[in-house]
Amino acid sequence: MGFSSFFEKANLAGRMPKVISCGARQNAFEKFRVALMSRKEEEFIVLLVDREDPVGYGTGPWEYLGRRDGWGKPLGLRTNMST
Repeated sequence: MGFSSFFEKANLAGRMPKVISCGARQNAFEKFRVALMSRKEEEFIVLLVDREDPVGYGTGPWEYLGRRDGWGKPLGLRTNMST
């Protein structure tokens, strides 16, 4: 219900994203990597995980995830995220 309301308020009704709950953080990251490798051109894959610790000013998302979880930015990943 929470994500449905969020996406509807973002004016995405009629083209709602598919949200897949993956359980533990590591499982979510692994499924994200697999989805990226097998995605279709029109698909937009997003990884959503809780921020468990303070990120710190000027720290990018992949820096934070690398430091906290040991995750590296998947090869070929394009991001439009600002820090």
